Amino acid sequence: MSYKANALTIPPVDRLYFLDHFSERMVATDEQECWEWIGTINRKGYGVMRFRRRVYMANRVGYALFAGPLEALELDHLCRNRACVRPEHLDP
Repeated sequence: MSYKANALTIPPVDRLYFLDHFSERMVATDEQECWEWIGTINRKGYGVMRFRRRVYMANRVGYALFAGPLEALELDHLCRNRACVRPEHLDP
């Protein structure tokens, strides 16, 4: 499974699908803790999801859903947990 990072903006027409898919595959346990991705994890330990034959990094989708459009090509996990999808733990 290969992935090339691009800027990510979720169109309004697809937002509900991404939100439902995302919410079903992550677990938030505490206000300050990581949101753990429990869906598919790639070999490098990052969460991934598919939509319309494309693979999306779950952390990038989470950031785009809850923090706004993502222009950066990389997100730094401030918590050092690659399976974390919490926007507050991601730094573009």
